[in-house]
Amino acid sequence: MLDAFERKVVDSLNGLLGERRPKIVGVAVSGGADSVCLLRVLSKAFALEREEKKSDFPKLVCVTVDHSIRPESESSGDAAFVAELCKKFGVACFVKKIERGFVEKTAAGRSNGLEDAARFLRYKLFEEFASESGAEFVCLAHNQNDFLETVLMRFLQGSSASGLGGIAAARGIYLRPLLGVGRAEIEGYLRRQKIEWRTDSTNFDNSYLRNKIRNLLLPFLDENFDGWKKALLSAAEKSTLENEALEKFLDLSLEGGGGFVVGEDGVAEISKNLFFRMPVALRRRLLFRAFDLLKAPARVPNSFVRQISSWPEKDFKNACAAGLEAFSKKDKVFIKIQQKEATEKGFFDIIMEKGPLSEAFVLRSRATGDKAK
Repeated sequence: MLDAFERKVVDSLNGLLGERRPKIVGVAVSGGADSVCLLRVLSKAFALEREEKKSDFPKLVCVTVDHSIRPESESSGDAAFVAELCKKFGVACFVKKIERGFVEKTAAGRSNGLEDAARFLRYKLFEEFASESGAEFVCLAHNQNDFLETVLMRFLQGSSASGLGGIAAARGIYLRPLLGVGRAEIEGYLRRQKIEWRTDSTNFDNSYLRNKIRNLLLPFLDENFDGWKKALLSAAEKSTLENEALEKFLDLSLEGGGGFVVGEDGVAEISKNLFFRMPVALRRRLLFRAFDLLKAPARVPNSFVRQISSWPEKDFKNACAAGLEAFSKKDKVFIKIQQKEATEKGFFDIIMEKGPLSEAFVLRSRATGDKAK
């Protein structure tokens, strides 16, 4: 039988799945309290459902990523801990190990810090895991505390309405059943179940903005501002609704076509008349759609977006940032990836374990970039 907490999490997952009934569901586990909690609840719930219904209820598979940023004993220890938990809970485990130094090299190329690079590579490995395992969805263990931290972090970074909406409960293949649950509730559940978890030593390094918010700002708000969590959650909900409205308005404005289009030369272009007919807020959204189409190599600074979207039509100048170049010719605005003589090459090791700590083998995968066209 599921207890009240477990039922709450399972109901959240069922709400995110809706009518969809996947055959395989993945769960990403780092070894921390949040993801260990999610692994335990889902493994228990899925096992009970399969036992009772004896039908094609989804199978659960797990992935854990060793980023090789921390000392080997700590990062590999987390991966081994997760694999042992999966063995205990009867869940197949895929362990993916990034070659030491590759996260740092990626961070230098993306120019957005180590945390951003680790996240970028982690999600690439999640996608690879989904393909290898057949998982149609991957459950992530972000909780309500993570949501609040993210909104505050994006506010301090000057984010737009899309960022201030916080973390999406469902996006693409990713589902987050713990978003409505606080960290204290999660740790309380694990203590009742007598289940241990690992603590990442970097969680106490306040040189990272998220840690500074978690360790310094949140305790200050808890002590001095009653009701701040409820107010922030309400503001995030409003930001999400306003963002959806602006996106819908932009889609309606482009019903006849005319948004950015990428040609055979790999350059995104749009009618200058259409671009400058839009309000500045919609121009910015058009630009971000172009960046997505071009698969921008790094996070695009707001100063670059502001510069392009605010230029007068008759005085449109060239601008470059984050590996991108924007310029105008005749009746069109263009954005392209800047040419490079060469790009970094690197490797990451992938250790895949099928079943409980068995059939382990190593795949070596080359991550390379071709010369920009």
